[in-house]
Amino acid sequence: MAVHELVVEALLERDRQKAKYALMLDPLTAVVCSLEEIDRLFEEMWATERASLTAFG
Repeated sequence: MAVHELVVEALLERDRQKAKYALMLDPLTAVVCSLEEIDRLFEEMWATERASLTAFG
């Protein structure tokens, strides 16, 4: 549940870092990727979807 709560907080607070932490804490992601890989994946996804994430500033 902590991952889900962190996702909700990230959305409500428009907190990009919390969104990244939620991805890092997700057990399905963490089982196949290192923290460094998750960080790169998040940054790549963020850059690709930037136009859709205007609420995050």
